[in-house]
Amino acid sequence: MSPPSQVTYNPPAIPKDDTFEKFLAYNQQQETNAQNRAATERAETKAAAAARKRMGASGYAGLRAGVESQMRQGLLGYETATQQLRDYASKYDLAPSDRTDLSSYVSKNKDIQDLVTEGRKEGLSKDEDTWLAAVNKQYGKNAKDLGEFSEQEIGDVHYNLYGKDENRPGVSLIGTNAEQDIADLTNIYTKELLPGRRLTGIKAAYEETLGRQATEEEISKATERFNQGYYATNQDLVGSLTKGSEYQDKFNSSYLDNYYDTMFGKQTTDAAGKKTGKRAFTFDRSLLPSYGGDLASKTKITTPDFSNAFVGTPAEIEDQQANVRDTRQYLYSAGLTNLQGEIDANTQKIKNQGAKEQQKIQSFGNVASSLVSGFWG
Repeated sequence: MSPPSQVTYNPPAIPKDDTFEKFLAYNQQQETNAQNRAATERAETKAAAAARKRMGASGYAGLRAGVESQMRQGLLGYETATQQLRDYASKYDLAPSDRTDLSSYVSKNKDIQDLVTEGRKEGLSKDEDTWLAAVNKQYGKNAKDLGEFSEQEIGDVHYNLYGKDENRPGVSLIGTNAEQDIADLTNIYTKELLPGRRLTGIKAAYEETLGRQATEEEISKATERFNQGYYATNQDLVGSLTKGSEYQDKFNSSYLDNYYDTMFGKQTTDAAGKKTGKRAFTFDRSLLPSYGGDLASKTKITTPDFSNAFVGTPAEIEDQQANVRDTRQYLYSAGLTNLQGEIDANTQKIKNQGAKEQQKIQSFGNVASSLVSGFWG
């Protein structure tokens, strides 16, 4: 009898579970993609900002020249001109700095063009992996080949590593020294333009305010006051001139004087040409009514004999005008009163005459009545 056969159990092979490994790889890839997208966005943002600065910088020189030209012609004031430069520099972030414009850096350096097209740079780095690592480091990427970077990105890295020290062509500063240009405009304005404009303004102020040319002493004094800040504008000078005795003597000192000139005539002047404060008011005597009777004997009031003109202060002239008005009213009232008296007298006379006639008629009636009574009696 043979011994029993031995049975060996071989369990089936269990496949390796690489789910977690794949999950880790997937997450790592997602993280790498996110980092690459972020790096790309940063590069694009940086490029857009650089392009905007380049655009602003390209137009700044024309603006600077135009502002100066308009300021020289008087079309722009100094404050407006300088503010335009500040606003423009602020809008395009053109403050002076060490930032560089590398838009022409690659095109003006053949060896960098070779690096871009061939993925290498002989003499820059004999090990392409070292150069690739430098580009990846600057942009936070994990690229496997230089072809994944743009020409501008490779040029930026090359400049930072070598171009700064090699004085390569195609490099220019991004930024415009607006403050220096403002200082230049200030110098032009204060030394070239302002003195001439002030002189013109001083001369015009004297001619337009006092009607004469300014003397050299007056020009010197006004210029000194401008320089010391006593006068800020030409209008300040004009205001000072109108407060002076020359202006006061030559022209009216107030609105009230102008009003009196209109109402009563211009002020009279003395032998020295100074105004007396008095005016000659012309009066037409023919406008006064006249009374045909002997008014003075009846009323014991004598009316004034007005002249053809009143000379005096505005208050005196107004008083004379009141006298004229009162006299005119008096004469009209006297005339009307006299007329009313005559009317009343005539009316009373008619009444009296009527009463007499009525009495006669009544007497006649009584006589007739008596005769009739006697006849029939």
